[in-house]
Amino acid sequence: MDKKQKVALILTGVGTLGYIGYRYYLSKGAKKSAEEFAKKWMDKVCKRNSDHIADMYHADGVLLGSSAESISTGRAEIEFYFRQFVEQMPCGTIDDVSVIMRGNTAIVNGNYTFTFVEKDGDMTDNPSRFTFILERDGEDWKILTHHSSPHPTKEVEDAGMYGQDDEGDDDYDDEQ
Repeated sequence: MDKKQKVALILTGVGTLGYIGYRYYLSKGAKKSAEEFAKKWMDKVCKRNSDHIADMYHADGVLLGSSAESISTGRAEIEFYFRQFVEQMPCGTIDDVSVIMRGNTAIVNGNYTFTFVEKDGDMTDNPSRFTFILERDGEDWKILTHHSSPHPTKEVEDAGMYGQDDEGDDDYDDEQ
């Protein structure tokens, strides 16, 4: 290998490492941006404007809301879901988030806790989990798919599941 070939090889290696570093940098920024989007979504929910919430969804987005009996598809159905949802006076916090990046797509999984104001004025906390699949729309994100469901721990404990009897003992040793 002559000197020119060695220099070309070194420059190719440096260029490749630079590109990988640049992609990593972009990925970290996109991850942070997706996390911030989830918080922005919750801020809009707390302001209780169903139209502004629906604006965060892709035109043909899909919502599987935690209090919905059916799938909401498209902006009109998503806005209708949130129009009813905000009547419960929700506000909440994003408790934790995990983001996976795939090109212009972000998969955001996490837990959030909604606080609802009951008709008698009492407040009720509802821990839930969520998944957003986000797609880049210029500089912004849009929600392609959103799934939300009550946190299984609360649901399972309330239902007496986990294989425990009324005394709190597991049922497995009763079978022996």
